[in-house]
Formats: sequence, C-alpha cells, structure tokens
Amino acid sequence: MLRKFGTLALVFFWALFTLGADVLILQDPARDLLALGWPSVTGTITHSSVRELRGKGTTYHLDVRYTYDVGGQHFQGVRYRHFNRGLPDRGEVEERARRYAVGTEVPVFHSPGDPSRAVLEPGVTGGDLFMLMVLLPFNLVLVGITLSPLRRKAPGGTVSPEQRAGRLYVTLDDTSPVVAGAYGAGYTTLACIVLVGIPTRFHPSLPLVALAWAAILLVSLFAAGWKRSRLASGHYELVVDPRARRLSLPAILDRKERRDVAWDDIRDITVETHTQTSSRGGTQTSYRPTLVLAAGDPERRQEALVDWADADRAAALADWLRARLKPRGRDADASLSA
Repeated sequence: MLRKFGTLALVFFWALFTLGADVLILQDPARDLLALGWPSVTGTITHSSVRELRGKGTTYHLDVRYTYDVGGQHFQGVRYRHFNRGLPDRGEVEERARRYAVGTEVPVFHSPGDPSRAVLEPGVTGGDLFMLMVLLPFNLVLVGITLSPLRRKAPGGTVSPEQRAGRLYVTLDDTSPVVAGAYGAGYTTLACIVLVGIPTRFHPSLPLVALAWAAILLVSLFAAGWKRSRLASGHYELVVDPRARRLSLPAILDRKERRDVAWDDIRDITVETHTQTSSRGGTQTSYRPTLVLAAGDPERRQEALVDWADADRAAALADWLRARLKPRGRDADASLSA
C-alpha cells in the first residue's frame, strides 16, 4: 500500500512539474505559430534598439516599437515576437535592429479578434524547437510512468506460454516496439541537446534544430522497427519442447547464441538475486530465474534465463518450469556417481 502511494505521489509531482513547464515554456511559441494565420497590414517602425540583460550570462534583446492601422483605428505594437528570447550574440541582435530601423515600413501581423495584439515575425524559430527538444525527455518519462500501471500483465505473476506445433513458447522480453522507440527518442534527444546546444550556446539555428529532430525521429523509428523484428523472429522466446525433452534458451544476457539444454541435465531451477551498485552508491536489485545444470563445465553449471526487476514474475517462471520439467534435484549427480 505504501509503495503504491509513493508511486502515485511520484506520478503526480512529475506530472505537475512537466506539464507546468510545458505550459510555461511553450505557450508563447504556440502563439507565434498561430500568428502565421493572422492577417497583416503595413506598419512603421518608431523605435529600434538593443537591450542588454545581465544575469548568469549576458543576453541581448531587440527592443522595438511600431505603429499600424486596422479598420481605421491606430495602434502601437511592442512585440517583435511573443517569445522574444535573448541571444548571447550581440551582433545578431544588432543586425535585427538594423533590419527594423526607425522609419522602415514592415508587415505587421495582428490578431483578427484583437487588433492590438500584433507581432512582426510569426512562426517558429530554432530556439522554439530546441526548447521543445529539451522538454521531450521529461514528457516521455511522464507518459511512461503514467501508462506503466495500465500495461496488461499476466495476473498474479503467472506464466502465459503460447503453444505452437507441440512446443511451448514464453517471451522473456515483452518490451513493445513503441517503448523501444521512446527509449531511442529519449537517448537521441539527450545527445542532440548536448551536441546542438553547447556549441550554439543553446540558441541554435532553425536548420540545425530541424536536422536534430530528423535524427531523433529516424533513431526512434529504427529502434521501434528493430524491436518489432526481434519480437517477430522469436529472439526473446524460451522454447519448451516436451517431445524432445529439451529447452532452447534465447541469446540474451551472456549468451551470444541460442543454447539447447536437455531436461535430464537440469538439476534445479532457482531465482538468483542480482545486485548492482551505481557510481553514486545506490543499488539496483534484479532477479534471475536460473537453471542449475548437471556437473560438467564449471562455468556453465548455472544458466540464467532472464534478468527481471519483478521478483514475483521471476518466481512464477521458476515455479512453472519446475512443474513442467520436474528436475531431478541437486543430489542426482552424487547419487549417480555413487
């Protein structure tokens, strides 16, 4: 109960943080995108200068004012864009200021419902798409932790094999192609944030960000397609063949290829606890249903089937295999040698 409450609290606070950031950061770029459909009139620049702001770093902003007439009414605008981010390059902002020199006639895009709302440059910029890229990993995590409890799992940690041609098939990795694609998108996004953001001081051009988004999309599609093909080929399937009395173990964990194991060589089926320590000192525990094999190669006397974070799921697989295979017990080798 306490664990469930903790999970719900995590989802709530992560959703609050992520959705709040989405609204705060994306509302102005969304307005600039919608402004592409606004009507335009000719206006005149009345003021144009570069404003310097100092904080953790120095940024430069275009300070512009202009007048325009709509339906016989006179208006004064002050927005260059809704999302007027400062730039670290003073020269780039000065170039914009020269483009909007005092007295220059320019197209002014105004809201059809409220002509007092106007901008000079509607649409999205590289900075807008870069901020969307920064938000993407947070939103992927939010979707993942929200939908994770809704994933359909076998009830009570039971095993649901599929029977084909007299054999039983148990998929040991049921990660969907969609999830694999999300992982691909997330990792590629983090790489692009570093590779695109740092050299441009987090103010990349539109073509550069568009190229990064194309890379994110391609990697995501590749990861999803690769996972789909692996699942379709049965790569992750544990195959139980009652007639041949053999198991076929998938090429996962330390196995480079499939391994066939005779039932008579299996002495026991256990669940081994595997603990990893992170560089920060934290630990992560997983559970490995493991075949204990007859005496032979000392390095192959134990064969882990899969590595799962769910202890109940691992125990259920071990119990199901014991009921199916009826292993002879760890003392069988000693009895035979005697």
